Order: sequence, then C-alpha cells, then structure tokens
Amino acid sequence: MTCLQKRVDFESNPEKYVPDGETWIVELAKCIFSVDQSGTPNYKRLQEILKNAETNFDPKQKRLHVSDNEGKECLF
Repeated sequence: MTCLQKRVDFESNPEKYVPDGETWIVELAKCIFSVDQSGTPNYKRLQEILKNAETNFDPKQKRLHVSDNEGKECLF
C-alpha cells in the first residue's frame, strides 16, 4: 500500500489505526477530515473534543472517562 493509499484509508477508516478505547482520537480524526462548504474543518468542534480529552483524562488509568449516548459514564 502506498503512502497516499494509507492516508486515504486513514481518512476514511481511522478506527483501523487507533488503539482500542481511544475513541476521542477517532472523533478528532473524523472531524479534521470532514470539511464544511468553505473547505475548512469545524474548528469549534475540534476545540470541544480536545477540551473534553483534557478535562476527562484520568492519569491513573491513562484513559478517558466518556459518557455514552445514554449519559452513562464509561471508562475507555
């Protein structure tokens, strides 16, 4: 697989390249690679993802605490 093919594959399937449980990285990658009509990423959403990653990081677990769709807190 060429570098360009790997990049295209990463842009369309970041889950394949990110360790299990690091869902915020997948979310970040998808946000970066999805652009709006002006051709730029949604920087406000990028800031939200990074801020949540910073505030929810548990250094003891080295994982993030994330709420699922039902509002239950999960340890990823």
